[in-house]
This record gives sequence, structure tokens and C-alpha cells, in this order.
Amino acid sequence: MRRFVAIIIVAASFGLWRVSLGEIFERVVDIPTRPGVTQRFLYLAPEHPKTAVILFAGEHGGLKISQEGGIGSLKDNFLVRTRQQFVE
Repeated sequence: MRRFVAIIIVAASFGLWRVSLGEIFERVVDIPTRPGVTQRFLYLAPEHPKTAVILFAGEHGGLKISQEGGIGSLKDNFLVRTRQQFVE
């Protein structure tokens, strides 16, 4: 888990993922966790971030994030629904 968080922080600080959505940047990222297994997450950030928050949806946690960033499961989860407000 520490490795996962460290990769996110380093990549975000170097601006490696920047798909502009106005003043908000979004990117789908797959991180290899062990041979043959990856963890997909959706990275959202304002243009000038001041802090970082990692949101975990709960339940079974399987959001089924598409390559384009669409959420395929748990769409009604509070954290999933309000993710944009956290970025703003």
C-alpha cells in the first residue's frame, strides 16, 4: 500500500498525467501490483493542487473503471458520486 501511494504522489508531483477537463485533470492509471495483476484507479486533480485525498468506495470496491474513466459499478456510492466536488 505504501508503494502504491508513493507512486501516485510522485507521478502527480511531476505532472505525468494531464488530460485537461477545464481546470481539472483526469487520468485512468493501471499500476502493476505483482506479476499478472494490476490495480486501476482514477486520478483527478485541480490545476494547482494544495493537498491530496485518496477515496476508497467501500463495499466490494470493484468500480470497474473503463479505460476512458467511466465508472461501471458502485455509481450510487457517496464517494463515487461526489468525487468531482472533492477535487473542486
